[in-house]
Amino acid sequence: MTTIATSTLVSDPQRAWQIVLGQLQMEMPRASYETWVRDTKALSYKDGHLMIGARNAYARDWLESRLQSTASRLLIGIMNCAVEVDFIVFQPDLLDTDDLEEENDHEIELASSSHYEEEVKPHRVIVIPGYALRLLAQGDLSAREMSLWMSFRQAAYFDWKKSKGGASFTRNIPHQEIIKFANMSRTSFFREIRDKDFLAEGMIQRLPEMGGGGFNPRLDNANRWKVSMSPRLTRRDAAVIELILSTDIALAEETTEARKAAALHSLDEMAKRSPSDYLDMEIKTPKHAPANVIEILRRALGIEDDIPAALFEASEALQNKLISAYGSVVITHHFLTEVAPHFGLTQSQVWTAIVLRDRCYYDYESGIEHDFVMAPQGLASISAWTGVSVKSLKRWIEQDEFRQLARILKVDIPENDRSEGADRLRQFLGAGGHILNVRKEEPALGYLCDEESERLIPLWTKWDSALDKVVLGLGQSGTRVWTKWDSGLDKVGLGFGQSGTPLNNLYKPLLNPYKPHKPQQTTSKAKTSGGTSPLAQGGGGWDISSLLKLNPVSDPKIKNRILEKNDPIAMVSWLLYGYSPEGEGINSPSNLAISNVASAPNQGARQIYQGIALLGPDRLRALIDDISQPYQLDQAEDESGFLRIFKKTPPEKIHELASCLFEENWQSRSN
Repeated sequence: MTTIATSTLVSDPQRAWQIVLGQLQMEMPRASYETWVRDTKALSYKDGHLMIGARNAYARDWLESRLQSTASRLLIGIMNCAVEVDFIVFQPDLLDTDDLEEENDHEIELASSSHYEEEVKPHRVIVIPGYALRLLAQGDLSAREMSLWMSFRQAAYFDWKKSKGGASFTRNIPHQEIIKFANMSRTSFFREIRDKDFLAEGMIQRLPEMGGGGFNPRLDNANRWKVSMSPRLTRRDAAVIELILSTDIALAEETTEARKAAALHSLDEMAKRSPSDYLDMEIKTPKHAPANVIEILRRALGIEDDIPAALFEASEALQNKLISAYGSVVITHHFLTEVAPHFGLTQSQVWTAIVLRDRCYYDYESGIEHDFVMAPQGLASISAWTGVSVKSLKRWIEQDEFRQLARILKVDIPENDRSEGADRLRQFLGAGGHILNVRKEEPALGYLCDEESERLIPLWTKWDSALDKVVLGLGQSGTRVWTKWDSGLDKVGLGFGQSGTPLNNLYKPLLNPYKPHKPQQTTSKAKTSGGTSPLAQGGGGWDISSLLKLNPVSDPKIKNRILEKNDPIAMVSWLLYGYSPEGEGINSPSNLAISNVASAPNQGARQIYQGIALLGPDRLRALIDDISQPYQLDQAEDESGFLRIFKKTPPEKIHELASCLFEENWQSRSN
């Protein structure tokens, strides 16, 4: 291979890169080389890093994932020294002031619009992937971090679109563009970023200064940031995907090709299914997890070099499926720049309002999005969606400021209405469900008082108090007219209207208001080969195959893995833990048990739960019979601790636990 001096690389980096291109052209498929590699250019060499320009962000991402290691190795052979290749998007400065002036010359004037449209401009919106709200719900990002990422992303959005997309975008971003939408002051913003190179779980990265020399001092003096335009995976979701992928790989033969083939099949299968089929699996959330599917794949296969093309494409397809599956969240500029500051909303209140608006019930038959949200477990559901404590939500729901955006409806159902819809609604409310009326249009900030007609004219933007007499929307000495917003909707009854009344609309979404505790289908049903693992009885009399019938695992590979390990005591101990007071808040103890036994065979829950499991099915069934009849309860006769742990557990949870452990009808046995 031709070698050249390092000094030549500094003065003429393209010469070294041409040698690499020649080598790649011989090794790569012609179509791949001409599509992604041929037009790349060497831009500069400094401190052991050769900067290579790609024509757009997608090409840069492809090259980084497929060729970075290979290109660096080739350069080491050429230079006889360590050289790292960095791919960047090479194009003229997107922030040319002439371009900005030309862009601002074009204004669109609406031919006909209402007062609301003129002031609020509801067409001016920020759109983020709906998946990002999972980062908030699962606690990966705080509300403040969500605001920062959304604001950074918006500041870079239009230039990113001009660059034809990509996973991330880099530019100098003045702080004014960020705090415009971040609902924080300049002081708060600089305090938030002080001494930090990474923000929002790495979705925002501060880069070294590149120096001035441009024609825009405002940009030259700004920090340079790399912003992820697509949200990272939540730590919990990444752990689920890694568990499924690693399990599939572990069941393959020990050859490299077999492991890669298993990984490819696993990625394809996940991409074919709805993410809700498997992401709701109970699993312990790790402190750190890969940010995307490609990183998960690297970890599962132990790949440090370039990823084969088929695996790369399959990883990208699954990543796109996950991010797009949750739709888009639309937020008006007006809400962020006017409403939130005017009503003094905190960051958590801002995002709670955004989440509630996004969850408003959509009627697919009529195509109408209604202004109410169904919360099956009341405020606990909203807490799970937003990461806000129930205690805070209870306080907010009484505050006039927050009630401008959402309030709990009091629903009265006539006793003589025995229709199917009314019965479903009674069941929903009786189980602790809440119905919230959510204001989808932006609230007025104040009202102009027309003294002649004594009518109040809503104002959605700031006004000149010296010119107009305004009834203030919040505080001060004015009448707080906004506290009377639709007060008639606080209490909703069936009797005030026919079709189309709020209560009638509530009937439709209640067909299945409850999330089942048993695991959901994780794959389409498939026949599994018999005799793949022992079905022997063991572990205190428990039968692992019987337990899996009661707690079904539809992914045959995960099921076979559990059967092969044959540790029913571990599974029973996790079921006991999940239904105990210690496991409060776990949506599906069955999924928790399956996940933990599959990922860590022969490792059960705490010792006390393993001890109870070792009692065996007959003794545990008798204890459950005892606890269902509290007047016969004698804790002194139970040395295992079961009665002491479960004595205050609701009867319905005891029944669910029994249905996960015993095949016969336990309820009829206990009666």
